[in-house]
Order: sequence, then structure tokens, then C-alpha cells
Amino acid sequence: MPSQPAIILFDGVCNLCNGFVQFLLPRDRHGKFRFCSLQSESVRQLLKDSGLNPATLSTVVLVEGSQVYTESTAVLRIVRKLGAGW
Repeated sequence: MPSQPAIILFDGVCNLCNGFVQFLLPRDRHGKFRFCSLQSESVRQLLKDSGLNPATLSTVVLVEGSQVYTESTAVLRIVRKLGAGW
């Protein structure tokens, strides 16, 4: 059974976050990630269920199954999942 793609939540109004997503898209050749803006209505409940306040987040968030990572921890896990060949 293939594993579920991780979800990357990013601040859709942040140029740095958008640049990071643009960096990732062509390098995610195996579809390991799905992307969604923190400003999306569909994200609000996911964040609340994880104990995070969507109104105070302006960073990259990584959701892997039931685990949620933010900031540099999220970025490091994302880069590690990309693998050495990126």
C-alpha cells in the first residue's frame, strides 16, 4: 500500500513561502507532497484539530499523517523527503 503524500501548508501571501513551493514543485517527481495555502478554508479545521491556531501561523507547515511540523523542522523534513538527487 503506497503511503499518503505529505501535505505542505504555506502562507499564500508570503513571497518566501511561495518561492519555496516553486522550488519544490519541479523537484517532487514522485508526488510525495500536496500543497495548500494556509489561507484556505479547508486548512482551518485541520490546523485546529492539530492544536494550532491558523490565525497566528505565517510559516511552512508539514502534515505527515497525524504529525504536524512547523518552521525549520518542517523545512528540514521536506528537504529530507525530497532525497539526495534534487
